[in-house]
Order: sequence, then C-alpha cells, then structure tokens
Amino acid sequence: METQGISAHPVIRFKIGSDSLFFDAETDLDLKSGTPIPIRFQTNEPKDGKIDTFYGIWIDTIIYCLFPVLIVLALYATPKKFDPIVPPDSAVIIGTRPFIRIVHQPEDSIKA
Repeated sequence: METQGISAHPVIRFKIGSDSLFFDAETDLDLKSGTPIPIRFQTNEPKDGKIDTFYGIWIDTIIYCLFPVLIVLALYATPKKFDPIVPPDSAVIIGTRPFIRIVHQPEDSIKA
C-alpha cells in the first residue's frame, strides 16, 4: 500500500510488469503505508483490482442483494395501522401484466 498525498481512504498501488495501477480501498483498513497486501484482479481488467479479503471481494455483492430484500421486508412488515402497501391478506403476483400486481384474497379463500 502506498499513500498518494492527503486522502480520506487508502489508495492501493500495485504493479503489473512495468505498469503501476491504483484503486481506492475500503476506509476501515488499518494498514501502514508500504504494507504489502494481497490483491485480486482480472488479467484483462487489472484496473478493477480489489483487496483479496472476504470484505474486499464480497461487500458490494452483499449490499446490492441486501437492499432489495430490505425493501420487500419493509413492504410486508408494515403494520396495518400505517396502511401498508401490501395488506396482510393479499397476494403479490410478479411476472404477468401488469408486472407486479397485488391481489386481495378474501378471508374465505385463505382458510379453504
């Protein structure tokens, strides 16, 4: 790792042959300037390198997957007193026209 002036985040520099490439790292790394760290990159896109740790490689994917799950959870977990978008006795149908449809199911059809 090498410091490039004053920065709020670590700037990682690594060499491929005679070329030096830079990328910004996560802000919670507790490393000193010059500390060697493992880097992962694709040979055809080395500028998209990442630090070879679980956090460095998977955090983007986890965040992108978690956000839609939290939205769906909020839609279904909204208490009835707040007039929820998806009422508790409804079904959500995805993939037909319209793409997302909320269908109210009468109490009798739920018990049957």
